[in-house]
Amino acid sequence: MGAGPGNKSEIDRDAAKKILKILQDNLNELQNGDGSAGDVQQFGNVTAQQLGAGFATAQHLGTNTQSAYTVINGQYNALIQSYQAVINSLNQAVGNHVKSEDENTATVNSVNTSVAPPTPNYGNTSAY
Repeated sequence: MGAGPGNKSEIDRDAAKKILKILQDNLNELQNGDGSAGDVQQFGNVTAQQLGAGFATAQHLGTNTQSAYTVINGQYNALIQSYQAVINSLNQAVGNHVKSEDENTATVNSVNTSVAPPTPNYGNTSAY
């Protein structure tokens, strides 16, 4: 994407589609691979009960772990949502550009070029 000759907007459709696919694959990996939100939810929160509820140190560690888990989980979900929003915006921008190109091409192709150019009318210039 970018400005081409004469500051015209240009998008390489194939390259844009490849980039969007890479971004979507990366997002899918973030959502479902190792370290995904599911992993964080399943393995990231160690409670005071799991550490030994009878010990003050374990209770404090459990509380700190819960706080960290809440922050990490919230930030991770915000990252996923923002990443998806970027992909959606790029996809829409490429789609709008492609649609405009297709409409412009169709308009140009619909122009009837076999019509003869108008002939001048010299009848009204006889007074000169």
